[in-house]
Amino acid sequence: MEEFSAFNAAWQAWFEDQSITPLTILYEDLSRSPQMVLETILTALGLDGSLAHGVPAQTAKLADDTSRAWHARFQADAARPNT
Repeated sequence: MEEFSAFNAAWQAWFEDQSITPLTILYEDLSRSPQMVLETILTALGLDGSLAHGVPAQTAKLADDTSRAWHARFQADAARPNT
């Protein structure tokens, strides 16, 4: 968790140094509505966002009992204080 937090902080610092506002895309949004996320990306790039509506989703959300168990363990570990 600390390593990923450090990676995120480094990216955030780089974006700030470059005066860039990053476009944040959440996996949950992408899996729920890929065309909406594509429209957001196209619009952010100054392109016609309506083009996203004609693009079929070629993927599906990857979630099963294994990934749910991993997520629960990750959340529990993240909530545990460092010793």
